[in-house]
Amino acid sequence: MPITRLGNPPAVRSDTTVAAPSAPAAATEPVAPSPTDDFSTPAPAVRGPALSQPSMPGWVVANAVTYGTGTGDSLYINDVEAKDPVQGALGDCYLVATLSAYAQSRPEVLKKAITENADGTFTVRLFKREQVSHGPRAPASYRFVGHEVRIDAQLPRYFGVIPVFARGQMPQELWAPLIEKAYAQLHGGYDKIEGDFPSKVMEALTGEYASTRLNFFFSTDGTFDRIDRALRRNQPVTAATFRPELAGLVPGHAYTVLSAGEENGQRYVELRNPWGRGEPARDGQDDGVFRLTPGEFKKNFPGVFIDD
Repeated sequence: MPITRLGNPPAVRSDTTVAAPSAPAAATEPVAPSPTDDFSTPAPAVRGPALSQPSMPGWVVANAVTYGTGTGDSLYINDVEAKDPVQGALGDCYLVATLSAYAQSRPEVLKKAITENADGTFTVRLFKREQVSHGPRAPASYRFVGHEVRIDAQLPRYFGVIPVFARGQMPQELWAPLIEKAYAQLHGGYDKIEGDFPSKVMEALTGEYASTRLNFFFSTDGTFDRIDRALRRNQPVTAATFRPELAGLVPGHAYTVLSAGEENGQRYVELRNPWGRGEPARDGQDDGVFRLTPGEFKKNFPGVFIDD
């Protein structure tokens, strides 16, 4: 059972032009930025020098997507939490699920990665595995090289207002979309980061190797114990489906593993869909958070990725 590159955006993409909304949506909790009635009004100018922006996938060109800033944007709102990152129309579930995993287990890694500069720009430190040559006859090796990626707060938005790609659960919160933007900048554009593996993002955040565990080689109890042990050590954990049997799970999709425990004599693995919704119909909340028995987890999630 192979593990494919993971993407799966929640939004249905179209190559036809998206009509501008006739009026701003009513505010609900969490409160979204308040757009103006005139959607042709430019977003507020970003502070600081003009910086180059990551390229976007071709499908966005016909959908009135431009770079812009939001109203009331802030790097953090109520600290860093696992529920913050929400995947947008980009196929990078592997990245957003991993950000949620670090927010759950090692939020200090995320905070350390982002520096807010005095001129209103941000510097995001990420690592990239690069090949090292040892001569024509010697095998090459790899090392992690740190990169200081400087970006501004402008994000791809429909009509300059509605975030297109990753966003915070509270749309004014910037830390998740800024890391996504920096990751895209480092790898050549948003169009270059659709579909990959959580372990690659773990390595980008830490500069250290991450492990991939294939569950079909291990027992149900062995898989549960390994996840439980990792989470108790504050190691971020994500998991991937391939062709899940359980209704409500997305094929070829990455999920955050939030916890593993026991309640009323029943062991469980708790997961979160990076869409912020979409789950097996169990608790009726549709917030993307759900629990599976260890047997269900092993059957439906052949891949587990751990920051060792």
